[in-house]
Amino acid sequence: MSKTPRLKTIIASYGQTMAYNSFMKYQWMVATNIYLKKHLGIAIPMALILLWLTRLFYVSFALQIIILLWFKPWHAVVLTILSALGFLLLTIIRDKINAPRPYELLKITPVMPKDTNGHSFPSRHTFSAVLILGNWILIHGLTTSSWMVPVIGLHVVLTIYIMISRVLLTLHFPKDILAGLLSGIFWVMVETRILSCF
Repeated sequence: MSKTPRLKTIIASYGQTMAYNSFMKYQWMVATNIYLKKHLGIAIPMALILLWLTRLFYVSFALQIIILLWFKPWHAVVLTILSALGFLLLTIIRDKINAPRPYELLKITPVMPKDTNGHSFPSRHTFSAVLILGNWILIHGLTTSSWMVPVIGLHVVLTIYIMISRVLLTLHFPKDILAGLLSGIFWVMVETRILSCF
């Protein structure tokens, strides 16, 4: 009878140890959170830019499909299906893993209001940004339009901003961002392989 309370004590102690280790490991994120809360003149523009960039990338994706429909209609259909499939697969994987967000694990309030719990790994924002960037590179290869080069360069800069800001705003751990980045690169390679068959 005494084993059950003992086991519960061990589990609770282990959980507290893990929480403490996470806090110590990511103490810099806590410090960043405190700094941004004290300097809202930096934090608010950073959060607003991130919010609008998300919407801009949706517009960018729609523009990609329109351009491909003009030059290569079948490629537009295939790319749309593949992009949607990649997004869906990553969402399913993320939901299955259901990793806690930094603000949950570190017991802090994020600068950017967020009600979502879990679903942190991999970062879907990063995956989507890398995917859309990769799509522009693919479209440039298919159409050889020179005006796309600065568009690609701009997307590189914006993608890096999204990745960095989501960590600084304690919405993701660096490992979430890295996983989203690698997942995006992998899926662009899958798209490239499939589109080469058409």
